[in-house]
This record gives sequence, structure tokens and C-alpha cells, in this order.
Amino acid sequence: MAKKKTKRSTKKLIIIICSIIVVIAAAVGFLYWFVLYKPNLKLAKDKQFIYIKSGSTYNMVLDDLSPILQDSWSFKWIAEAMKYDKLIKPGRYTLADGMGNKELIQLLRSGKQEPVKIIIQSHNRVGDIIKNIVANLETDSQDLANELYKGNKLKLYNILPKNMFEIFIPNTYFINWDTKPDSVIGRLVHEYDRFWNSERESKLKALGVTRSDAITIASLVIKETNKQSDMPIIAGVVFNRLHKKMNLEMDPTIKFALNDFTLKRIYNKHKDASASSPYNTYTHRGLPPGPICNPTIEAIDAVLNADNNDFIFYCASETRLGYHNFAETLSQHNANARRYQRWLDANRIR
Repeated sequence: MAKKKTKRSTKKLIIIICSIIVVIAAAVGFLYWFVLYKPNLKLAKDKQFIYIKSGSTYNMVLDDLSPILQDSWSFKWIAEAMKYDKLIKPGRYTLADGMGNKELIQLLRSGKQEPVKIIIQSHNRVGDIIKNIVANLETDSQDLANELYKGNKLKLYNILPKNMFEIFIPNTYFINWDTKPDSVIGRLVHEYDRFWNSERESKLKALGVTRSDAITIASLVIKETNKQSDMPIIAGVVFNRLHKKMNLEMDPTIKFALNDFTLKRIYNKHKDASASSPYNTYTHRGLPPGPICNPTIEAIDAVLNADNNDFIFYCASETRLGYHNFAETLSQHNANARRYQRWLDANRIR
């Protein structure tokens, strides 16, 4: 009888121990799931970004995350267990609603951020381009400007300050939010070099001009017209006048020389006021020292594919706004100019 009782007691003990083990395993499993995988991010929308600044500490990241974490304690526990507190990586990260701690920490540890989109457009001033670029980056205008004007990056690429516009090819760029100023410039120059592919280089050689020349001419063309059909014709006129050793006499260069882009009509007083400027193409023969804006790709390609014509003059059309009337002789041009001036006067454009 004693043996039977002992066996029953042993059996009960084994059952109890097994039950305890199962309960503990279930509890550990639940805790493991709760801490690692249970949704812990509560966002106002399906996705949003977190920006971790360069030099951020672990506590700074916790402060940024705490408003959207449902359980900060569990996140902190797992983050420290995964040594994230020693592996802070700056950047712009895409967070998804319902992310668990493990998924979130793996993302932040990985440094796999989502690049920002930067759209560079044609501008009259380099400063405006810089502001446009840094609007979506961690760096600021002053840091990027300092790197451009005071750093050695552009010197490495043989780009002079007067040709600064060259590297800003209007296009859409994707770049990491925390990219440093020198790397931003490096990326722009890389894209600039990629733009000048073998086909475009061959066209430069055929025209007998440099990259800087082509971009300078394109900057004049884009400031004269935004009509793509007129661009290669105007480029052809520029080449014709250069070949004939004639002054280009292009009004946009006066605006640039005076740094006044609000002018609607150019009078002799404006030409006189800017007479000493090398950008004044009425008083100085040949191309200006550098571009007067960062021209569009369409304008640059229009120069590379300049129309082979005999036109020497052009004047804005009074009937097809935005387009131009072209002329081979001064008398034809003067007639075109008189019609346009009458139109300006009739519409009280001063």
C-alpha cells in the first residue's frame, strides 16, 4: 500500500511540475511576444517619419519616440538588450503603425532610411538653389554655402565660383536626409558628370565649345524664352553673333548685372548703369564670364542642337506671346522691334 501511495504522490508531483513548466513556458512565451512583437507604435496615420539628428543620444531618441509608443518600458528594455543604445544612427526613417519593438529597433539600428526628394529648378541666384536643396535636409543653408564657397570640393572638380551654376542641373534627386554638405556637393558634381555623357560631349566637340560655354549660352537662352521650339533657334542666333564678333546684346544679362530680376523692359539707363559689368552683353563682346542662372536640361540640349540658321536678330512676338520673330537684317529686326514696342506701350508695360 505504501508503494502505491508513493507512486501516486510521485505521479501527482510530476503532473504539478509539468503544469508549472507549461505555465511558465506560456508566460515566458507571452512575455516574449508581448515585448518583441506586440504592436507598440500608435501613429496618427499609417506611416510617418522620425528624424534622428546627427549626434543624437539614446535618451534623445527615446524622447522623440515616447509620444507614439504605447509602452515605452518594453521598448527601452529590448532596445538596451539589442544594444541599440550604443548604435544610434541618424537619419529619416519611415515608421509604420503597429510596429513591434523588435521590428522598430532593427530598422533604427540598420540605418536604412528613406531618402528625401529634392527637385532642383532653374533659379536666378545660387542662394535660392541652396535654400531649395536644404529645405528637406538636416544641413542648413549656411553650412552648404560655406562648403560651396569656402571649401575645396569644387576646386577638386575644376569648377570656378563664377561657374557655380553649372553643377545645379535641374532635375529630381533622391538623397539621404542627414547627408553632409561636402557629400551633397559630391553628389551634385557626380550627377553633373553623368549628365555630360559621350553623346553630349561629342556635340560639344562639334560645336567647338566647353561645358561652361554651353551652359552659359543655355542660361541666356532660357532667360529669353521658355518655349522649347524657340530655344534652338535663339541658340543658333547666339552662335551666329559670336562667329561674327558681334555683341550679343541680350536683355537678361542686364537684369543679372543689376541683380534686378523684376525689370520688364530694359532702357538705355539700365544699360548705362551696368556698363562696367562684364555681364553686360551690350558693352562687352563675347559670352559673359559665366552662366546667369542654372539652365534647364531642355535649354542645354537646345544649345547642343542649335539650329543652323542665318538669323542675326530676334525680338519678342507681339501676336504669339512667349515666342519670337527672327530676322537676318537690321531693317527687318527694327520693324519687328517697333511692332513689339507698340504692343508694350499699348499694354502699359514699363
